[in-house]
Amino acid sequence: MSSEGHGKPKGSASHRVYQQNPDARRAPGKVSVMPYSRSFSSLNPGCVILLVDQSESMAKPFGADRTKVKAETCAGAVNTLLYDLVIACRAGSVIKNRVYVGVLGYGATVGSALPGKLQNEAIVPIAEIAHNPLTVTAGGDGTGTPTWVSATAKNGTPMAKGMRLAANWLRAWTQTHADSFPPVVINITDGQPDRSEDVRSAAASLRSLTTNDGAVLLLNAHIADTDAPKAVFPVTLNGLSDPFASLLYEISSTIPESLLVNAGEAELPAQPGSRGFIYNSDPDAIVRILEFGTSQINQ
Repeated sequence: MSSEGHGKPKGSASHRVYQQNPDARRAPGKVSVMPYSRSFSSLNPGCVILLVDQSESMAKPFGADRTKVKAETCAGAVNTLLYDLVIACRAGSVIKNRVYVGVLGYGATVGSALPGKLQNEAIVPIAEIAHNPLTVTAGGDGTGTPTWVSATAKNGTPMAKGMRLAANWLRAWTQTHADSFPPVVINITDGQPDRSEDVRSAAASLRSLTTNDGAVLLLNAHIADTDAPKAVFPVTLNGLSDPFASLLYEISSTIPESLLVNAGEAELPAQPGSRGFIYNSDPDAIVRILEFGTSQINQ
């Protein structure tokens, strides 16, 4: 799988993610004096869990030109991110395991959305992902573009089950990687979950998990085909009447003041008290929040 001709796409963020999270002060376990300061490295790799809504409503058209459905847009963004991570971890012919990744789909089933033998794994080192794509599409210049995740849209929205499974995956990982940057969980969804109260509880369990560098960071990207205004990292819910927006805002981690400027450089404007939540995301915002959540790999 060649990397020639494939750089990071326009708009890629090469910034630190977060310095502080209020959940870290409440979470058990030892937390470093300056949390959220570690980089992703081979010695202390990072971890990213992508939670992808695969419910029936994800089959609706999405984006300005309406030529793709939501599930296709999300799968494309996830595949782009995975490939970018492979390139970022490549040193010559070797892919260093600077980051571990889990892609967890929730819809007709709840479990890994990665292909082949990776389906039996929870959190996978990036080298294993690099060597096990679902497809590789040959380009005219002799390069190959890999994909790992396919578009899926069936049944309801068991978001709480997805978050609980992610927490189960991360309990062991945080114990064996105690000196790493805390895991980042990015949830991409378009619809009301089956049970909102269960989601609150499951999200709290996720955010309570820690490494010595801080607590798990939970980001949420809401995608829809509504005419409602987009909200990026809001401080309050003023102007948003959607009860689902309130839920996602509530469960999202707060962005620390020490890295508000980094959010701005990633074209995700934030201010003191902002939550890691985007309402009514467009395709570009989905890409940006994914890159934002993994940018410690560049430090």
